[in-house]
Amino acid sequence: CMAYVDLNPIRAGVAETPEQSKYTGIYDRIQARASGTDETWICPLGEEDPGDPRGVLPLTRDEYLSLVDWTGRGIRLGKRGAIPGHLSDILDRISINEARWLDTVHGYGGLFHRVVGRMESMMDMARFLGRRWLGGIRAGRMAFSTA
Repeated sequence: CMAYVDLNPIRAGVAETPEQSKYTGIYDRIQARASGTDETWICPLGEEDPGDPRGVLPLTRDEYLSLVDWTGRGIRLGKRGAIPGHLSDILDRISINEARWLDTVHGYGGLFHRVVGRMESMMDMARFLGRRWLGGIRAGRMAFSTA
């Protein structure tokens, strides 16, 4: 969901790259990286904190930037914009099933109902919410595994 929203300006043809996508979380992450500071209002990345249910993806900031960039190159579906393929950067360090990731981004509204993430993280969130399960656990297992 975060990556999908961060790519809105590119899909709309308002920006060509995440670096030009003002008023998005990815833009703020890029600015924070350039200035050597931490983002404060955006959903945190990195190690999951059991006391903080905001964590979505266990990635570093650089890995998330690469993930959004890579995803933006694959989203076209009749939209006006996509990240040009000739730009450098490639997703190669993240343990995400690349074949399923684009399917997940394209159909996340139908696959997930409250949260998106690894199966283990979704089960943790279900327990946090006092539920036995959440819709989308199977999709999370498929998208966030390398097998």
